[in-house]
Amino acid sequence: MYVERRLGLPAHGYRLLLVAAAVGSLAGARVAPWTAARLGTGRSLVVSVAVSALGCLAVAAVARWPLVPLMPAVDSAGAVLWNVCTVSLRQRLAPSGMLGRITGGHASPRGGL
Repeated sequence: MYVERRLGLPAHGYRLLLVAAAVGSLAGARVAPWTAARLGTGRSLVVSVAVSALGCLAVAAVARWPLVPLMPAVDSAGAVLWNVCTVSLRQRLAPSGMLGRITGGHASPRGGL
């Protein structure tokens, strides 16, 4: 409804937002090792939350069609950076015999396991 009514795009315009999010996820995965190495895990987590929040807030504030697809890309890049950093941190901190249990017990903030 947002894509059709607010942005004025046809129903298949939603696909563009999904593709943009996928591209953002790939970009986030690409820069995550570099970001974590340069900033450290803690600062990378702060950056990931800020980037993801910026993407979400911008969608609410900017309702112009050419800019909106950038926002899911930014949000997804931040989410992937978060995931890479937290999983890497968990793997470093967990005792080797407990990693499977710790990973199995972790609930993702995005709703999955």
